[in-house]
Amino acid sequence: MEVSNEPSSDGTDPAVQGNATRMHRLHNWCATRGGKMRLALGAVLGGLAALSMPPVYAVPLLFPSFIGLYWLVASSHRPRAAFGAGWAFGLGFFLVGLYWIGNAFMVDAARHALLAVPAVVGLAGFLGLFIGLTCWAHRYVVGHFIRHNSAGVGGVLIFAVLWTLSEWLRAWVFTGFPWNLIGSAWAFSDAMIQPAAFIGTYGLSLITVFVFCYPAITGESSNRERNSPWRPLAISLGVLAILWGGGAGRLSGEETAFVPDVRLRLVQPNIPQDQKWKRELRSGHVLRQLDMSLNGNGGEDNGSAALPEEKPTHVIWAETAVPYVLSQNPALLDLLARAAPVGGALITGSVRSESATNNNGRARFWNSLFTIDAAGDVISTYDKVHLVPFGEYMPLKDILPFEKLTAGAGQFTPG
Repeated sequence: MEVSNEPSSDGTDPAVQGNATRMHRLHNWCATRGGKMRLALGAVLGGLAALSMPPVYAVPLLFPSFIGLYWLVASSHRPRAAFGAGWAFGLGFFLVGLYWIGNAFMVDAARHALLAVPAVVGLAGFLGLFIGLTCWAHRYVVGHFIRHNSAGVGGVLIFAVLWTLSEWLRAWVFTGFPWNLIGSAWAFSDAMIQPAAFIGTYGLSLITVFVFCYPAITGESSNRERNSPWRPLAISLGVLAILWGGGAGRLSGEETAFVPDVRLRLVQPNIPQDQKWKRELRSGHVLRQLDMSLNGNGGEDNGSAALPEEKPTHVIWAETAVPYVLSQNPALLDLLARAAPVGGALITGSVRSESATNNNGRARFWNSLFTIDAAGDVISTYDKVHLVPFGEYMPLKDILPFEKLTAGAGQFTPG
């Protein structure tokens, strides 16, 4: 076959026109798939998108994922079909991104192991509804107000706004589950997450969805970008470059990176969840963290101990790091005070409670944060407000005959 290098009749470079044609063909291929194939394709694209999340951070996969999803939605004949494609995308996205939830059912495998698979699949299916509604709303708005599938940059912007709105709703509906927000894909880069200081993770999600969807307009039949298929991609990459440049510039100012006279020591003993609350091991867990707080290396000579002039001003332990009801163990405060630097504080998680006599015969418990000074006094406490379903409380407890997955039969009270 002979390929001509002569310009086309409209002056377009044949190579450029070929790229535009390929994008248009990919668009048409997505648009002409049958119902089951569209669902399968949506699920695969969602699974690819999940690989952009921690710990993989394969962010470039968001280009084919979002372009493919946008084409599936834009080519849907009815909003209902767009909902199906979006829900399938969400199913794949959350199945791959939230597989680790199954590990929680293995802490007490004898009681909960059989629930691991249905729980993960069920949660992914439920969370997929939010993406399905995003796609339904996009197809409805474009169909009723723009009245053309080839909505161009306006359609992409509407999609990005609706996606961001659905992430915000997901963070609050039924107590919320704000996990795997698309803006979190940039967590591997200190520079790229700097805009979150001004626009939050949701703002970063909006920009991310727009950037990775924008090249999709090249495949639209009536879009002028068909004659310059690389322009949308160049614009998307340019926006990312601007974000990175602004973030790097912000980090170059030392005053934004460090707080004077504050040095933190973060203590992570990596205690397995199934051992954390065992009665015979709890005191050892506390002593181990105390040793790590004072020596900086948990008793091992790995060169990580702080130098005398670099002693911490504050020591931070993890959530429920003290596996006791601290409010019922005041003597324990004297021991924990040893980890608090003079003039600073130990910040640790523990359980706080109120006796049954104060609450109509039922004791209440809170997952709390305690700030303890070197004298053993509790400076302040904070009770966790946004509790984790199934782990910290059992939703619909009066209907569902299950206990929460974590240790203890009682439930936490929202702060």
